[in-house]
Amino acid sequence: MKCATIIAWAVLLFSTNTFAQTDITEPTDSLSANDLAPTVVILEGLDSMTNCLFEGCFAFNDSMLEAKFGADTLMVAAVSDSEIIDKMQYIPTSIPIELNQYVRPYIDLYGLKRREQVRQMLGLSELYFPIFEAELDRRNLPMELKYLPIIESALNPHAVSRVGATGLWQIMYSTGKWLDLEIHSYIDERRDPYRSTTAALDYLERMYAVYGDWLLVIAAYNCGPGNVNKAIRRSGGKKTFWEIKDYLPRETRGYVPAFIGAMYVFHYYEDFNLKPIPTAFSFNNTDTVMIHEPIELDRVAGIIGADVNELAYLNPSLKKKEVPKVRDGYALVLPIDKIYAYEDMRDSIYRRYRELEMVNASDTVISNDVLTSIERLDYTVKSGDNLGEISGWYDVDIEQLRKWSGLSSNTIHVGDTLRVYVDVEDAEKYRKVESWTDEQKQKYTATVNTVTSSGYSSGGSASTKLTYTIKSGDNLGYIAEWYDCSAQQIRSWNGISGNTIRVGAKLTIYVPTSQVSRYENINSMSFSAKQKMEKGGSAPVSTPVAEEDCNCVYYTVRSGDTLWDIAKKYPGVSIDDIKRDNKIYDSRGLKPGMKLKIKI
Repeated sequence: MKCATIIAWAVLLFSTNTFAQTDITEPTDSLSANDLAPTVVILEGLDSMTNCLFEGCFAFNDSMLEAKFGADTLMVAAVSDSEIIDKMQYIPTSIPIELNQYVRPYIDLYGLKRREQVRQMLGLSELYFPIFEAELDRRNLPMELKYLPIIESALNPHAVSRVGATGLWQIMYSTGKWLDLEIHSYIDERRDPYRSTTAALDYLERMYAVYGDWLLVIAAYNCGPGNVNKAIRRSGGKKTFWEIKDYLPRETRGYVPAFIGAMYVFHYYEDFNLKPIPTAFSFNNTDTVMIHEPIELDRVAGIIGADVNELAYLNPSLKKKEVPKVRDGYALVLPIDKIYAYEDMRDSIYRRYRELEMVNASDTVISNDVLTSIERLDYTVKSGDNLGEISGWYDVDIEQLRKWSGLSSNTIHVGDTLRVYVDVEDAEKYRKVESWTDEQKQKYTATVNTVTSSGYSSGGSASTKLTYTIKSGDNLGYIAEWYDCSAQQIRSWNGISGNTIRVGAKLTIYVPTSQVSRYENINSMSFSAKQKMEKGGSAPVSTPVAEEDCNCVYYTVRSGDTLWDIAKKYPGVSIDDIKRDNKIYDSRGLKPGMKLKIKI
């Protein structure tokens, strides 16, 4: 076994495909195109990594768009080279760092040009740096290695590069398996902050045993030790990063300077007037419970009264928000104040799982006498019903509803009997659905989907069901714009799982009863007329407001709006203008139905 490990390590040492990297290019003498290209590559990586954060866990999705399109105009005066050189000597590090023409662009990039993204990462660093630091301290490794995931993943555990490197430390599949990480359809430990950190530091320790120079180790982490070895040979046997830099892959030439630039900016971020954006959840005050049966996170969250997005955030290695069956059990991370609730409800959680498993595996009707935690209800299809709405009324997945009822498609007919399984404690609530009137169905569907895009809320407000017949040239995006709703709402109302729609099919659309006249003629309008309406005719009206020194309007925020979207509608108005005038300090301040004051 020891011999096999040595052989595997030797193969890795001379490989060039360990983590994500680019091809070898010949050395250059200038700082023009070839030396600026690494900055572009790393900048593109920063943009892509910060634009794939998972839903519900962070507070800054809209500001990512602002940063991407260069809308952040809050700048500070550039720091002088002499000041940077002076301050660098006070950074406590055993890794040799210096300011030169290659490092300076990255200090400007992180400190001045990508301010919102750096604020996001500063917030995330409060979560992940303690994990990195604890393991670095245990191994007596340089604490500054904690800055590597900034360059690799922008501190996003769900980040996936264009070549498949995954997680905070951007580990390739083959490297992850070699480092004993569990990777399959349900679990990817490259996304687990603890397991991936252990694996990445195993690799870095081994690389340091080979090179004895941390900057070369960092370069090898990016491009693979094989490429570093080639660069050393091509340079005539030089042994420092700066001496072999021009012989390394293009991206790696910028990778080490980017690491030094990020280290400087994160150490002195207050000098750049950068303030961390807080995350919605935290790893503080958590504990684990062992899960021995498959279970969905939303089921666990519902029983113990937790937020399913928080559970997904605390367990990023779960790829499907579902715990699979693991031989020795899965250690599920829960907020510590939910541990007792889980222990109290453990039996009911798994009893329901076993009964649902029995139901899903059976082709026959199962008597309620056999079931203790779930109950079977029947629903008779009425005129105007569709499977998407019915699944919403019973709060079940449309695929489950089809399976329980023996349906091969979403097509149902008046008089069909559908089989539904619900929790016993909720059975009385769902039993009433069978006798609902059309008005009750419409009101409930509108309430569940929370139609807010036109400045109305379905919480108690009346809505009316309209029918739209799909024409040639239509798509869900257009239709959503015309009816001032979201494409996801249309999917939910009609049981559509993707974006495919068929000409001639009919869609159910819910609109505010008070504004029916505004929407009821859309079905008969020509495509060009609807397009003109989309560009302004049916948009929420911006109401002029008189002020002493300016002309202002109010804009009603629609579902899916970002500050960047809104600013585009008003020439000369910037995102910072909207933030300042409405006292919005981060993306959590923007909500559908909210009225924004726009100074024209």
